[in-house]
Amino acid sequence: MIGTTASKAAQAENFMAVLSPQEREVVDQMAEGWTNAKIAERLFLSPKTVENRVSAMYEKLPRADGVDRRVQVVLFVLLATAPAAAQRPSP
Repeated sequence: MIGTTASKAAQAENFMAVLSPQEREVVDQMAEGWTNAKIAERLFLSPKTVENRVSAMYEKLPRADGVDRRVQVVLFVLLATAPAAAQRPSP
């Protein structure tokens, strides 16, 4: 995720825009810190379904070497849902 805060926010918005409604349900749970197993339980899904949705989301992420994909997803959720914070300049 190299780039300015504004470009990261744009990447986050683009990522969130391409998620299916089912993926959005899962990503919201991920952002709350739940494990895949707990997400499955909370959404009444099989663990394999959650795993498939998470994998599909990972495929939609922009490439960022050395960045944990689950962390990247959560950061994108935060950037996309807190636009005022994303506009602050980086230190």
